[in-house]
Amino acid sequence: MEPLGLPLYFDLPFGHVPDQWTLPLGIPLRLSPNGRIELAESAVDL
Repeated sequence: MEPLGLPLYFDLPFGHVPDQWTLPLGIPLRLSPNGRIELAESAVDL
């Protein structure tokens, strides 16, 4: 992805892996260089 100037993340615990995280669809995320994922908005409407 480097030629496109896009970051590439791998080995994160989601998808078809054991001990996976649940990530909501349609919610913007912030990804840090150390692999931290932060939701930019709430995933539920209270």
